[in-house]
Amino acid sequence: WCLPLLGWQQAAHAADLPPPPPAPAAAPLPKHPGPRAACWQNFGMQTLHIATACFVRDHNALLVVRKKGTQAWMLPGGKLDPGETAEAALIRELNEELQISVAADQLTVLGQFEAAAANEADTRVHARAFTVDVRHAQNLQMAAEIEAVQWLRIDGRIPPEVAPLLRAHIIPALRARGRCAQDAMQAL
Repeated sequence: WCLPLLGWQQAAHAADLPPPPPAPAAAPLPKHPGPRAACWQNFGMQTLHIATACFVRDHNALLVVRKKGTQAWMLPGGKLDPGETAEAALIRELNEELQISVAADQLTVLGQFEAAAANEADTRVHARAFTVDVRHAQNLQMAAEIEAVQWLRIDGRIPPEVAPLLRAHIIPALRARGRCAQDAMQAL
């Protein structure tokens, strides 16, 4: 409590006043989901940490996959195991899902993004996205949980069955990167 309206004479005697009554017990605050939460609406949501690969062909086609029993198209990649780096997880996942072998020095960071998970309720994904030379995707073979692969045009309308992470963050980042590359070429 404070005495903002007391004059200096009254403030001098404030020490003689009885202590203020104890504050009523406040209701406990909901547990904060941590710094990775985008907003308050994410309370109670689980966050999965994933690594994804962007294979871009001809500056406008992106390799996407669809896992068995799902409808959403997403990037190849997957969840990080405990203690695993994003690079190591992506190398493992590309080998498991598409039987593609890449080395860490062949991955270029596109960025880190967060969005609602496409196939898991009340879940968000925090993704570290990498670009990978498209030549590594030439001999891919579907394996593990991958049911389908396709090349998605990123220079036009995005189909509704594209995962939220891809729609909201990855495709816009790739489009911006492509525009920057085109501007640089035109400046030469």
